[in-house]
Amino acid sequence: MNITGKTSVYGIVGNPVSHSLSPLLHNFAFKEFGVDAVYVPFLFDIKQKKDEKLLVNLLTNFHVKGLSVTIPHKFLAFKTADFKDDLSTFTQSSNTLINKDQKIYAYNTDGKGALDALYNKTTLKDKNILILGYGGSSSAIVGAILLNDQPKNIIITGRNKQKGLKLVKDLNKNIPHRSHCFFEELENLSNSKSDITIDDIDVIINTTPVGMKGKENQSPLPEQYIQKKHIVMDIIYNPQETQLIKIAKAKKAIVIEGYWMFLYQAVYQMELFLNKKIEKEFIKKLKNLLLKTLK
Repeated sequence: MNITGKTSVYGIVGNPVSHSLSPLLHNFAFKEFGVDAVYVPFLFDIKQKKDEKLLVNLLTNFHVKGLSVTIPHKFLAFKTADFKDDLSTFTQSSNTLINKDQKIYAYNTDGKGALDALYNKTTLKDKNILILGYGGSSSAIVGAILLNDQPKNIIITGRNKQKGLKLVKDLNKNIPHRSHCFFEELENLSNSKSDITIDDIDVIINTTPVGMKGKENQSPLPEQYIQKKHIVMDIIYNPQETQLIKIAKAKKAIVIEGYWMFLYQAVYQMELFLNKKIEKEFIKKLKNLLLKTLK
């Protein structure tokens, strides 16, 4: 890689970012397509309100052309932008920022990536979907499902009831009447007195960090909750096989490993960064590179 003063800079911003494989995929794409660009990780923390301006400065004053945005800055990324795509507007959350003509454009490719991963294995129409977590990824996935499909119910759960209720309130402002989204405490899903129990769930999606590197032996869902009838998706891609996925496989449930969503959302980001369509053959190359690295 020959980096000069003319080399365009892209990157991923978040905390933590050292574990991310985004630089691997995007730098591979730049090399394969002969683009004079480099993609680097930016460890970014907010300690004071004024620190929020650093994200704008990174794009405008330092002329970074594009950013992938990860935990915990996806809501800040949305607020930072001058223009937003539909899913960003719907969820108030963005995972991609583009610097063009000194204006910042926000996109959310998480939702589209998640839908692609899900549609590889299942349909969502009239399904009861359980979402574990209420952060930026959760918001993007729920938003994408509601904008593009017709689930029966979406149940959001997590340890912080206040945050979960806030996400549901925000989403319900724009939710079509064709589906119902609500928060339920996890323990209530095993209670036969609840309107919906774990027996009614068709699809389970983990959007929490429980199970990622450093927490490999943890599952965000008790083992007894997972059944053969379930379709279980974990958005964590490193490790490739999380504890949740291991349990689901042991129960003979259909599983969707996190690398699928990670791969597809990265492809959509590449299309924004490069302003070109990424073909299926190149996606296969990216998948092989990703799986080789994760093993």
